[in-house]
Amino acid sequence: MPLDAQVGGADAEGQRFLDLLADDESDPSEQMTVEEREALVRAVIEEMPPNLAEVLVLAYFHHFAYRDIAEVLDIPLGTVKSRLHSAVNQFGARFRARTKEQEPDAPS
Repeated sequence: MPLDAQVGGADAEGQRFLDLLADDESDPSEQMTVEEREALVRAVIEEMPPNLAEVLVLAYFHHFAYRDIAEVLDIPLGTVKSRLHSAVNQFGARFRARTKEQEPDAPS
């Protein structure tokens, strides 16, 4: 019987054998990729200077408002903004460099 055959006879609600075989679980390799990316993000943040890493983590991962970050770190609002700008640039450069290192066909 073909996989696209109706299940339950002619009065069935259009369900096919193939529908019964569908898997709602995510692809294990996809999950591994997510875990690898998360580990890489953590590693890059740990390499950054602490004053930039803390602002980046509070802003992007904990979703603190700039004013709240300034209050928590006891620094001026302008300093939060300038550190965050530097942190994003530094994170991006480091992340791109690390992902290029991990590519199998990365040029030397």
